Amino acid sequence: MAKSKNHTNHNQNYKDHRHPIRLKGRRNQISSKGLEQKLKKNRKKSRKGFLTPDVQKEIREKRSKKGEARRLKSYEKFKAKLPIWKAKHKAAVKAEKEQGVPDPKKASKQKEAAVKK
Repeated sequence: MAKSKNHTNHNQNYKDHRHPIRLKGRRNQISSKGLEQKLKKNRKKSRKGFLTPDVQKEIREKRSKKGEARRLKSYEKFKAKLPIWKAKHKAAVKAEKEQGVPDPKKASKQKEAAVKK
């Protein structure tokens, strides 16, 4: 008689689970090397949404203080230059008056008055 049984899986499952089947170790963070720049930036910005409201508020306050300091600094520079600009402007206006250069606004009004007559 011919042999009828060619294969069995008997006991294999038991043997496999004696030493538990483990999943392959997963990396916690996928490398972003070679990733599209738009996606990288979007990820970075979206992480802000994972923070608690208190932490988000602290970050906003820090940034606003930084911006306020920068604005104050630039305003101080502007204030320092303002008297110089005003003096230059006054000198220019005075020079124009001495040379007899007409004011463009007044000249246009005079032209309109002449056309109406």
